Amino acid sequence: MRHLSALLEKEWMETLRDAKRLVLVAVFVFVGLLSPLMAKLTPELFSLIADSPGMSGIRMSIPEPDIFTYYEQFLKNMSQMILFAVMLAFMGSVSQEKAEGTASLVLTKGVSRIVFLTAKFLSVLTIISAAYWLSAILFLLYTSLLYGTSVIAGTWAALSLMWLYLLFVSALVLLASTFSRSIGMSALLAFGLVFFLMAVSALPVLRDWSPMSLSALPSRILQGLATFRQIIRPVITGILSIPVCLLLSSWSFSRQEL
Repeated sequence: MRHLSALLEKEWMETLRDAKRLVLVAVFVFVGLLSPLMAKLTPELFSLIADSPGMSGIRMSIPEPDIFTYYEQFLKNMSQMILFAVMLAFMGSVSQEKAEGTASLVLTKGVSRIVFLTAKFLSVLTIISAAYWLSAILFLLYTSLLYGTSVIAGTWAALSLMWLYLLFVSALVLLASTFSRSIGMSALLAFGLVFFLMAVSALPVLRDWSPMSLSALPSRILQGLATFRQIIRPVITGILSIPVCLLLSSWSFSRQEL
């Protein structure tokens, strides 16, 4: 426990010095504030384009945004823009320390490899959680200012599923980083794992259980189209996949010479 506490403190200090992680938090904040603004201004932008002299005779009909438009914009940015930002920020979490010799130095202090990786996982999942919920709260506040309301039926369930999705992706990125010995290889493996799971989740036999479907379920929940059975299956696999990624990382890490 003493080693874990010390390693978590080390991770916190590295986060404050790591520009990539600080930029990631800024991107979360940016998405939380920009998403409702984009939903609000897009129809007006298209209206200005349609009224320009070069577009005379061309009619463009863009419906006024409703509350679902605001949510769709936020959820889409989270599942796309933030997904890649998370992968870029953490793809070298373990592989970089192995390459620089920091990992071997820490392990010579009597720290077990599972404790070393657990500190990594807890640190990354905490950063993602704090940044995500900060972004979500900013989104709700700004949406309330622009639209008059922000919390609707299914809000917290939808936001929680997107949070779980980002935690699952973060665990995959850390798994890829543990298996690799360089940042470049970590990036290739992380993107490969994500795209492979996206492809696999398209198969009917696996689609209902795939944690990758967590990114699509929030919209269905807000529209009242998702059943409990459709939600609970990927939630179970998503929650279980995080410790599985930690165990696989530990298994791989224990067999590596540093």
